[in-house]
Amino acid sequence: MKNDIIEVDESAIDFKRVLAIIFRNWHWFLISFIVFIAAAILWNSFTTPIYKVEAKILINDEGSTFMDPQMMISQSFSPNSFKVRNEMQVLGSYSLTSEALQNLPLEANWWYKEGFHTRLIYPPPFRVIVDSTHFQNKKVVVSLFSLDETKVVISYTDHESELQVVDTVEHGAYFESTSFRFQILPNSNQKIGKKYLFALNQKEVLISCFNKIQLVDEKYSSTITIRFNDQSPQRAADFLDALSLSFLNRGVKRKNLIALNTIRFIENQLGDVTDSLRYSEEKLEAFRRIKGATNLDYQTEKAYELLDDVERDKAQAVIFLNYYDYLKSSITQNLELNKLVVPSSMGINDGVLNKLVLDLIQFYSEKAEITVNSKKDNPMLGAIDYRIEERKKAILETINGLIYSTKISIKNLDDRILKYQMEVSKIPEKEKELLSFQRNFKLNDEIYTFLLKKRSELQIASASNFPENEVLDDASVNRAVIVSPNKRLNYLMAILLSMALPFLIIYLRSQLIDKFEDSSQLDGLGYPIVGELIHSDLTGPFVVNQEHISVFTDSYRLLRTNIKFIVGGGESKVILVTSTFAKEGKSFVSRNVAASFALAGHKTILINCDLRKPEKEHFLQKNTAGLSSYLSNNSGLEELIHRSEVENLWFISSGLVPPNATELIDSPRMIELLGELKKRYAIIIVDSPPIGIVADSFIIAQHADLLLFIVRFNHSRIKSVEKILDSISQKEFKKIAIAANDLSSKYFGYGYYGYNYGYGYHYGNSEKKKKSGNRFLHRVAVN
Repeated sequence: MKNDIIEVDESAIDFKRVLAIIFRNWHWFLISFIVFIAAAILWNSFTTPIYKVEAKILINDEGSTFMDPQMMISQSFSPNSFKVRNEMQVLGSYSLTSEALQNLPLEANWWYKEGFHTRLIYPPPFRVIVDSTHFQNKKVVVSLFSLDETKVVISYTDHESELQVVDTVEHGAYFESTSFRFQILPNSNQKIGKKYLFALNQKEVLISCFNKIQLVDEKYSSTITIRFNDQSPQRAADFLDALSLSFLNRGVKRKNLIALNTIRFIENQLGDVTDSLRYSEEKLEAFRRIKGATNLDYQTEKAYELLDDVERDKAQAVIFLNYYDYLKSSITQNLELNKLVVPSSMGINDGVLNKLVLDLIQFYSEKAEITVNSKKDNPMLGAIDYRIEERKKAILETINGLIYSTKISIKNLDDRILKYQMEVSKIPEKEKELLSFQRNFKLNDEIYTFLLKKRSELQIASASNFPENEVLDDASVNRAVIVSPNKRLNYLMAILLSMALPFLIIYLRSQLIDKFEDSSQLDGLGYPIVGELIHSDLTGPFVVNQEHISVFTDSYRLLRTNIKFIVGGGESKVILVTSTFAKEGKSFVSRNVAASFALAGHKTILINCDLRKPEKEHFLQKNTAGLSSYLSNNSGLEELIHRSEVENLWFISSGLVPPNATELIDSPRMIELLGELKKRYAIIIVDSPPIGIVADSFIIAQHADLLLFIVRFNHSRIKSVEKILDSISQKEFKKIAIAANDLSSKYFGYGYYGYNYGYGYHYGNSEKKKKSGNRFLHRVAVN
């Protein structure tokens, strides 16, 4: 008869088993909980708190992307403008951070010790004014003790000489040594009689630390939130305020750059015009003094006024042409394109050219700002370079057209000048010369006045510029939030880890050690579980005979009942007891299950078929004939059978170790023995070798009515048992059942089997009470 294998869904989570593991190892979970909670308390108590401070800036996004197709496409994917992202690059740049730090008292970091804590002090109790011409050791921590209102004691350890340097210095005086030279100036928060520690800051390290700001752009608005985390909320707030101020000033400087460049260009022009004006004035005065001519008659003056108007228009056209040549050469040669002079500042009212030049200047400024902290392959740089080239092409095309039209205008003006000169050639020579001097002087004077007027306008515009962006919310200490340590999160993590870590260790242990630890693991083996046998500390061949009233004995009674139910009644039954490997308790189970049958009135015999490694049978006399001698035809059946101390129980020992154990087990004499014993006994218990080692058990199992497979908790390997049972399932054995051995009485499910303390079961003798501590240690070691 072939056994029906029970299919088990291994993918399902056995929550009962999970709960059983937790309850069985509750002490480890409790210890883990205490340890992690204590660690969380210590961490929250001794960790230096970190505060988050934030400020908010509004970015004026008007005019920078008007009718720009590429920017319109960009804004269709992101609600925030390209300019907002550019300004974020500026805010996160090292240069702006460095500029902001220059306005803060951060020459050194100051601390003081309070118990186990080292607290940062800000604002610092003293200002340190370092001598930049002297070497400053910025890796040494200096101790400063405020002695009184005018003196401090400075000390530090020189790492090279390992000597202690101590000196008393007055406020404002220089402290000088091989490692330092600086002044100490007291602040209002310094306390007399207090010891401080400080270390000079390295500029690069300081900038790197303060450059770790968080920039958040708000959706559907052009605002930027700046966040900074620091040990001191006041220092964080001061830094964000200084950063915001530097950012606004940078915008004003960028707006003034155009005006300053134009003023510089006008001043260069004024130098030449001033010389011409002075020369023409001197020539006019000299002519009047020599010739005595002072005024012209009305007709002569009228004729020359028309000529002056035309020449004035020509002079202005020449200035415009000079500007066009300057702009064209600057673009073709890429000469400081971010510092171009805007056409409108020179009086050129061409709207297209003004817009193109302003856009080009802005694009170059944006490119410079992004380049500060961007990589070379930044896609934003590629987009700006593309727009710059487009603007340059458009400007060159516009300038070429303006140069062509200006030259035509100058040619027309020259023709008109020639015409007027012919008309005034009839004027007397003296008046003609006076008119020529007056005309040169007046022309230079008007050009000079025009340039002065433009310079004044630009200076006024530069002085009246204000930031186009504004600070919506200043950084405030009152709004500072502690971000570290997060006490609630730390306690929550401690609780989760206190549960997860022991469970993970137990799980990994079960996977790595691969041992049976609870009854639920037996359900997946696919065979009926006929008994769960309780651990006993008693010694002797038959323990059930010593403990008539105990959970241990009743577990064997239940095993006996289940075996009888499986094998049925009728003729004699052969029960083979085996296991995977040694030390799993098959011999112990064989003896006690045989004794249990005998105590129930069944005539029982126990056969020790482990011929290769026979168990020490202390209850036998020496030189007693055994199974090996019988199978070797060296003894008879009557010599083989011995009576035990248990009523209705006989046994056959293994005897001496033969050289051919398997051949003896597989001999016809073994079959004859079993046949003869079936005539005499109702139950035949066969204690066989481990089935996972030798083939003897497979041979005997062919003649057995039941193969009782022993699995020992915390010893038997799961994979090995599954492999052996899979091999057994392929054999034509009659019936197979599993018995779990060595189950701790503490975890024995009394309710499952109907046991409880109300039945009067006890562990009452003194010997077992003395061993209770050992059982506890055994459980801890097993689990």
